[in-house]
Amino acid sequence: MGKEFGRLIRARHLIWYSLSPFAQRPFAGYFREGIPNTVRRFKDAFLYPIPGFLMAGLTYVWMEETHHELNRKHLEDYENDV
Repeated sequence: MGKEFGRLIRARHLIWYSLSPFAQRPFAGYFREGIPNTVRRFKDAFLYPIPGFLMAGLTYVWMEETHHELNRKHLEDYENDV
């Protein structure tokens, strides 16, 4: 019936090492390396969106002030009304 799956070819001079999933440590070095790496990545990427947010906020404030100024009544227009 042929060779079994995983042994379809004969590989010479190759050494395969594997570790059982039950013997692995999934959180090895998490607190020592993972958290500081996360903090470093956050610090590196934190400043990129700041100019866009700042520009959007300043534009919004400017538009609100301009809208309020254009929609108010000017007393000079109504000085000669009786």
